[in-house]
Amino acid sequence: MELWGWVWSEVNPRTGGVRVVMRSPRPHYSGASARDQLVTRLRMVGAGNRAYDAIAQLIESGTPPLAAAVRTEYFTVLMYDDDGFASPAGDFAAKHNAAVRRALQDRSSPRLW
Repeated sequence: MELWGWVWSEVNPRTGGVRVVMRSPRPHYSGASARDQLVTRLRMVGAGNRAYDAIAQLIESGTPPLAAAVRTEYFTVLMYDDDGFASPAGDFAAKHNAAVRRALQDRSSPRLW
């Protein structure tokens, strides 16, 4: 059985440290369901914030697994393996690494992988 989830993280560009801001409170049985919950959460938390609106639109248009970044924050929708760890299936690791690198650069334009 495939289990999906999402994670909203923030990096500190000076130290390179990562902090999880929020994650899906329960597993999802599809990537689309996890993606939709992340989009809803972004729109609720960032009401009126153009950066969050833009990243929510990008994520909504993407196909999971995916990663996105804006400013020092990055967002992932990912599949879990049987042990509850992020599955490296497909090119998710490359997408995740690209989002982390972008967040470390603290760019204001949103980007989706």
